[in-house]
Amino acid sequence: MRLTIRLVVTWISAVAVLGMAAPAVQAAVTPVNPGPAAAGKPISWSNMNLPPLDAVHPYDAGEGFAQQIEAYYGSGQVRTDQAAVAASALRWTRGWLKSACGGLGPSIVRTCKAMAIFDIDETLLDNYTYYSTTSPVFSFIPATWGPYQATCKATANAAVTALYSRLRALGVRVAVVTGRNATSRDVTTACLKANGVTGWTALVMQEPADAKLTAAQYKAQARAALEKQGWRIGPSIGDQVSDMSNGHLAHGFLLPNPMYYIP
Repeated sequence: MRLTIRLVVTWISAVAVLGMAAPAVQAAVTPVNPGPAAAGKPISWSNMNLPPLDAVHPYDAGEGFAQQIEAYYGSGQVRTDQAAVAASALRWTRGWLKSACGGLGPSIVRTCKAMAIFDIDETLLDNYTYYSTTSPVFSFIPATWGPYQATCKATANAAVTALYSRLRALGVRVAVVTGRNATSRDVTTACLKANGVTGWTALVMQEPADAKLTAAQYKAQARAALEKQGWRIGPSIGDQVSDMSNGHLAHGFLLPNPMYYIP
């Protein structure tokens, strides 16, 4: 369930949080500590995510921030910020492979069983065309989400899919861990491939038994299961802190998403 919140936020000005009213500046990728959920694991981000107004329920930005979100995407600043996070993830992963696996050769990395985790929505794929046309705008509408997925109108986030390819070229195996329901596996697989995303080692999707879990719990559980298979998880790349909460990874990389928050 999603909870749409339309409030004039008081924690800090909307302009400062979303960073969209002033002319765009170069993205700054900085460490962030989101609290106990990070379990001591570092997360780097682009300072462009919705802050956790509500730590229990998910929420959508809704109509109140439409102008700022449209400006952020329309100016192309979102791509600049995505590229900054992706570049940071690549640099960090290369260093991690040297220390964790003893080198960067693909055969060395494959023997090491190094793995990266990628989310799908607002990470590998961009759903701005969906959220910008919902009614109310920038809200999740369950009745329209399924048909949207089926038509594969999502587009690739170029910097993130390039990172995906670069890591695979280094010998890193990739697991795609998504909150999408397993009933959409076929259309999701087809859409990823249509956007140039192929060659994953695992595509983990929510099963009925996962419905009682938060996104953070479900994704940590998925990473733990991969670790039990012998994979050594380095980076986890996503657009929500819940993509990299509760351990079972070495470093999280948080992409910009001013449209919604999922704990």
